[in-house]
Amino acid sequence: MQRLEVQLRLSNQKLKITETEYKEKEDGFKKLVEGLQEELRLLDRQVLKWSGDFRVLNSGYMQTRLALDNGLGISFNELQKLRSASVEDMKYAKLQLAECLSELQEELRLRYQQNVIFDLKDEASRKGMELAEKSRQLHILERRVIETETKLREKEKEVLDKDEEKREAIRQLCLLIEYHWENSNHLVKYLSSVQRRP
Repeated sequence: MQRLEVQLRLSNQKLKITETEYKEKEDGFKKLVEGLQEELRLLDRQVLKWSGDFRVLNSGYMQTRLALDNGLGISFNELQKLRSASVEDMKYAKLQLAECLSELQEELRLRYQQNVIFDLKDEASRKGMELAEKSRQLHILERRVIETETKLREKEKEVLDKDEEKREAIRQLCLLIEYHWENSNHLVKYLSSVQRRP
């Protein structure tokens, strides 16, 4: 990541330096051309002023004009070469910049994916801990339910035992009442028979 950022900064610096050098050279050539053109205008005025010796001046003028035209042609050719070289340098710098940006985007995408994976792992771990806690609580609840069911069965058994005791007591009481009832009937019969005797 740092290497990509350094390459990106170097490419930007190189691009700025190339643009600055191109601008300076272009300004220099423009000044040179302007100077030559100004000199050409001065020569044109001198030719018009000293038209008496036209042949000599015209010959000198033509030679100078030819030299100036050649000089301007050479200057423009150099300017075109410089422009072409600068354009190529700028294309290369832009290409490097695009490659650096592509690598940087890929690095950011990978980092984002890694962060998403880490977040998912953390979420899975947290969910796992929550599930373990829920399982522990469920186990405790199941144990309490079993204990409650056991106590309920014990209570039911106690109630059934007490009901059985009550039924047995009632049965015994009924037998006793029946016994006493029979005895009382027997006693009534006995008393009746005794009272009938003279």
